[in-house]
Amino acid sequence: MAQDELRILFVADVVGHPGREAVKAILPALKKEVGADLTIVNGENAAGGFGLTSKIAAELKQAGADVITTGNHVFAQKDFVPELPHLENVLRPANYPPAAPGQGSCVVEAAGEQVLVMNVMGRIFVEALDDPFRAADAILNANPGVKIVFCDMHAEATSEKTAMGWYLDGRASAVVGTHTHIPTADARILTLPLAVPPDEQHRSSESTVNTFEGVPAMTTERAPVEVLKVSATSKPVAVAGAIAGVIRSKGRVEVQAIGAGAINQAVKAIAISRGYVAPGGLDLVCIPAFIDISIDGEERTGIRLLVESR
Repeated sequence: MAQDELRILFVADVVGHPGREAVKAILPALKKEVGADLTIVNGENAAGGFGLTSKIAAELKQAGADVITTGNHVFAQKDFVPELPHLENVLRPANYPPAAPGQGSCVVEAAGEQVLVMNVMGRIFVEALDDPFRAADAILNANPGVKIVFCDMHAEATSEKTAMGWYLDGRASAVVGTHTHIPTADARILTLPLAVPPDEQHRSSESTVNTFEGVPAMTTERAPVEVLKVSATSKPVAVAGAIAGVIRSKGRVEVQAIGAGAINQAVKAIAISRGYVAPGGLDLVCIPAFIDISIDGEERTGIRLLVESR
């Protein structure tokens, strides 16, 4: 039997081991404190800061998550790709191509009501996927009888998240924005009547479960960067494999080279490594700079190529 009100607790962008530990420590008591009927957690960065695994999804559910949403890093852990279709109420953005594993929405029961949870992703400054607005329309059209609709809009630009809010005004009970890891704290009730009557609406401000000084996803005190030194005789394919390995585990690597031949090999290796990490949903940014290196007491000018994932 449905009750007078339904409370949804949303936890955004759980980041790495510190975030998971915080969820396990805080979420059970918080659910009781706020009387949450449904708990939704965005877990796309829960595996070392990039992606999700079935084991970690189980941890989040054990801590109290009823539904897990994700975003652009959903396929960052390659073992998760075949696992996702078999996980109940674990979503990936609905506007991924139709052949992508998993699903972008689910209907769950909470407090005697059916709740439609959808997960879509923006296209500004992130991977260009299908139209999230049309994806949202398709989900709503496929579930015409569900009155309570919750949308996790995973996007970089706050303008695009706001646009989705206005687009679903009157058709969704709540649209929340994730991905940027810093709360904009701009929650508001829009103008059109929602599927849920006004006296049953609740607002919450979402942020990132992260270390205290997280900007945007990790600590402000950056970890030492692993350095790979490339010579004119280095094999680009081998160096590319090393770059990809460090990027997957640490997110950034520094490549050093002295001389035209070495720089040529380094640039080739970085270009090749971009293809290696692409299947995991990663892209690379390369920032060049000059460095002075002492070799046998002689100062030499070299090139430092800082390679980071995005």
